[in-house]
Amino acid sequence: MKVTNGYHLWSERFDRQMEGIFEIQDEIALAVVEALKVTLLGAEKAAVVKRSTDNPEAYQLCLKARHAWYRWTDEGFGTAEQLFQRALELDPDYALAHFGLADSHTAWSFIGRQRADPRFARTRLETALRLDPTLAAAHGALAVVEGFLEFNWVSAERRCRHAIEIDPRNAHLYAAYGEVLQALGRHDESLAAYRRSIELDPLNPFWNALFAMGLLGTRDFEAALRQGEATLDLAPDYWLAHVYRGAAFQATGHLDEAIRSFERAVTTSGDVPYVVGLLGHVLAVSGRRDDALAQLARLEERSKTSYVSAVAFAHVHAGLNEVDEAFGCLDRAVRECDVWIAFTLAFMPALEQLRPDPRFAELRRRIGL
Repeated sequence: MKVTNGYHLWSERFDRQMEGIFEIQDEIALAVVEALKVTLLGAEKAAVVKRSTDNPEAYQLCLKARHAWYRWTDEGFGTAEQLFQRALELDPDYALAHFGLADSHTAWSFIGRQRADPRFARTRLETALRLDPTLAAAHGALAVVEGFLEFNWVSAERRCRHAIEIDPRNAHLYAAYGEVLQALGRHDESLAAYRRSIELDPLNPFWNALFAMGLLGTRDFEAALRQGEATLDLAPDYWLAHVYRGAAFQATGHLDEAIRSFERAVTTSGDVPYVVGLLGHVLAVSGRRDDALAQLARLEERSKTSYVSAVAFAHVHAGLNEVDEAFGCLDRAVRECDVWIAFTLAFMPALEQLRPDPRFAELRRRIGL
């Protein structure tokens, strides 16, 4: 439809069986181009109809897997990994499935159920890029690996820029770029990247929550609170929004509200250990020592059967003013390439009391910040 007068530029019905889904996509894409009177060169036309598998079932599995990925839950990432793996069984040369498997593995480590393996992620992503060098999403995921697991920030930033050049309308790429910039302390640039991801996909709660995280980095805590509320308007049980809202409440001295936000985050995330650590920290600084120790005991019990982020332990120990124990945990997080360590040392306000200690600066140096 033409915006200025409401005139229909193009309307056509396509009736095909599911087996012909790729042909339908190609026909629609080229029909739209024709309706818009756009002239494409050969390479541009190939880009419009580009796909990386001829197997419709593998394609559908990847769509379902990406939908599960965005839930950012233990169940969601587990489902995504299974679906991406099934897609690869159907088409071992499906670049998007190789990327998805690596991306799910890395993102899953953020919720603390497993420790990220940089070698596994890099191998899968390099395979995806060997199969399709123009797969921008794989470049973006590899940038996250290079930055947050390998601490190679120069390469991570360069790869983010390259990915965006390939696909400048991909919201996920701007979010990854924002994360890298925020870790580097370039907060205004980070906010611009997060804002762009929202412009491209405004109803996605993940991008909106990341923008709240970006505001924490600028220390504009009131704005972070407002953005957290806006994200919760989109998705009332989105645990990341509760986390960053809780962090903003704590930073502004509203400890009771912070406790409630972190408690809600623990519930809605399914007891993500990192969030349990944040709750333990605010309980400790609120004078509720026994309750903080109870959260520490939960983490210790969980660690007997699954991976628990060392950063989670560090938060509780810091809240209890057990400074040496907190630094011991942060040191272990660096050695384990914990995905949360860069965010923690870069901008998260919960450990502000540790910043004057020379050990804090040394930890930042070790991860290239």
